[in-house]
Amino acid sequence: MAMPSTSGARRQKRLWRFVSGRRGWKDLQVGYRGQMNEIAVSETEFRHLAQTKEKRQQWFAEKDELAAGEHGLKPNQNQCIAFKIPIVFAEAGTPNNAYVGSLYEQVSFLGDLNRQLSQVPDGSKVQLRIQK
Repeated sequence: MAMPSTSGARRQKRLWRFVSGRRGWKDLQVGYRGQMNEIAVSETEFRHLAQTKEKRQQWFAEKDELAAGEHGLKPNQNQCIAFKIPIVFAEAGTPNNAYVGSLYEQVSFLGDLNRQLSQVPDGSKVQLRIQK
């Protein structure tokens, strides 16, 4: 799963998982089932909340980003921290699973993967087949 970067100018570019609409800002959880939760009623409120330590950790996984940076994983504005085995799979906990990947490729891949997994019951065994 792609993890948004939160440092400096990249934070502005990595709001892809946050959706703005007529009824406020929503957080698109791109995990196993995918759901949207309202998090702010305006962009101003969203940006204010994003300055708090708690929300930076909750929304941007700031501690994980810092830890990844210590291991040399430092994405630019068109990249993200990605995983060789998507973290929705139990096998994702293997060492050296993370790498710096294309943000746009990851969003496309994970969107397709989440769509395919949406009808699979929790805990089910699946087989991942990659086709070109």
